[in-house]
Amino acid sequence: TVGNAGNRYQTSAVLLNDQGHIQAKIRAETLRNKAINKIVTSPYTRAQQTAKIIQTELGLSIPIDLDDNLREMKHPSILEGRLKTDPDIVQLKTEIDSNRLNPLYRHSDEETLFMLYDRVMNLLDSLVKDVNTVLITHGGLLRMVLSYIQTQGDAHASAAHFMDLDIAAFPLNNAAMLTLEYKNSKWMMHEL
Repeated sequence: TVGNAGNRYQTSAVLLNDQGHIQAKIRAETLRNKAINKIVTSPYTRAQQTAKIIQTELGLSIPIDLDDNLREMKHPSILEGRLKTDPDIVQLKTEIDSNRLNPLYRHSDEETLFMLYDRVMNLLDSLVKDVNTVLITHGGLLRMVLSYIQTQGDAHASAAHFMDLDIAAFPLNNAAMLTLEYKNSKWMMHEL
């Protein structure tokens, strides 16, 4: 996106840039010949654009559903659109990150890790019976899904794991594709 390319905290209205359009088309090709019953996306503009590209490229006639549970983790509004390298923003982000495991701490209007955990629980509960569903979401939410799966549902452990998660060890980069599977009353995640 333009926000990623500019090293800025993004808003919900940020559009895909040319690279994002290319990544979405590549992901659509990865899904070709897969049975897809449903597409559900974050309400963020860039996610909706990705969903539409996948739907169009695959010639799917199924509707695209929006699910607020798939939105990106909310940062404080003061960060939106700001450069990640701005010294004041770096200081604020450091303060927030140092308090992430305190369920009572909030700088302002951001979503805490515990709030994100609850949202992931709601999302996963809603998906138990869905089969062959494409979800379009964001990195922060995927990190919490991975943390939830690896800690098997303990809120504090999931939050701690989220903070310690080595991004390089698991492919949660832009346009990452993963498979979620619910089997024997447990969620599992695999690379696609």
